[in-house]
Amino acid sequence: MFVHALEGPWFSHPFWRGKFLIASPEQLERILASDIDSLVIDESRGLPLLPQPDFQSQVVRRPDRKLKPMAVRLQRPFRQPQATWITTTGLSPEKEKIRRAVQRSARAIESIMSAAAEGNRISANQVAPLVDDISASVEDHPEALVGLTRLRTKDEYTFVHSVSVCALMMTLGRHIGCDDETVRQLGIGGLLHDIGKMAIPDAMLKKSTRLTDDERTLISTHPEQGYRVLQASSDVSQIVLDVTRHHHERVDGTGYPLRLAGDQLTMPMRIAAICDVFDAVTADRPYKRAWTPTDAVTRMWEWEGHFDRALLFAFMRCIGVYPAGLLVRLRSDRLAITLPPRARGAALQVRAFLSAIDRQPCGVTDVAIGNAASDDQVVGEEDPARWGIDNWLIVSEQLLTGSGRWGDRTGSSIAA
Repeated sequence: MFVHALEGPWFSHPFWRGKFLIASPEQLERILASDIDSLVIDESRGLPLLPQPDFQSQVVRRPDRKLKPMAVRLQRPFRQPQATWITTTGLSPEKEKIRRAVQRSARAIESIMSAAAEGNRISANQVAPLVDDISASVEDHPEALVGLTRLRTKDEYTFVHSVSVCALMMTLGRHIGCDDETVRQLGIGGLLHDIGKMAIPDAMLKKSTRLTDDERTLISTHPEQGYRVLQASSDVSQIVLDVTRHHHERVDGTGYPLRLAGDQLTMPMRIAAICDVFDAVTADRPYKRAWTPTDAVTRMWEWEGHFDRALLFAFMRCIGVYPAGLLVRLRSDRLAITLPPRARGAALQVRAFLSAIDRQPCGVTDVAIGNAASDDQVVGEEDPARWGIDNWLIVSEQLLTGSGRWGDRTGSSIAA
């Protein structure tokens, strides 16, 4: 069977790609063992859906689609707990495998940084197998990898952070259509982006209180330090060099070390800036509690001039997490406002209210994005002014709270 789409945000998907061919019973078992409630099967690209002995399926056909994929809601049978699924660490075998992959990669990065601190040259060939290992882990169970990288101690923050940024950069690269080699180089860049921290005193990196201005100035030299180390190697690509040197640049030119701005920032630099900050703020630090993914993207979206907004929006689409109150366009040609998450890891909810075809109110309707049965997706951000909504603060508050009978009060502000 060919999977056309998986329901729910990226953190709950058991596979990296949203579209793939189910080629083994193990893949089907991973889907059944995940938190996914439904998926879409495209019968034109694989075997048709057949009755399965261990779960029931509710099929919803979509005649308006040429390919006519089917939405399938999986009803899992009750299963007696099996001791074989629990390890001594309390993790399932899959998550235990990923935990070991994270640890292997973190230890390897620590070893590479130590070697660099002793003056040894860094080779991309040392890192490539780690990237392949992380890539395989993310493809099998991305939400588990991201979750497990959160369980880091202050002693291993730098190394596990590198693993997590590597995974996020490869995931975003694939989401925006980068070729396999570019995705691989993004992964290598993610693993090595903080290699310059080997020149920073260990006590400063592990400090449990906020840094002084002098300490912050010293730590801000790590991109240039890392660039110099990697520049001495003959097999490190320009993408990796760019990511290492410029992952703290901002699109408005206020970043460091070179204050690059606008078109001076390459796509890998922009991707690295987003993934580096997202992982940093969603991890517990000695002096700061972790933000939730929703809090992180909300604040990052508010930081005008920090990030490439098109790429940041693509990142939010990639992980299925958006700030509440964002005006978006749906695949169904409706405008909608993003709603606050109902629960951690829950599918994105939006509230559709306006037709993008005739600019007329279409009835306020809540839609679960990523829900295969709803067959709707977010396709882009919209500017309220473009749609003649000149009082978005009022409109958004009424839509979020369900108050004020929005359709009666704001219809006159929608340009015909």
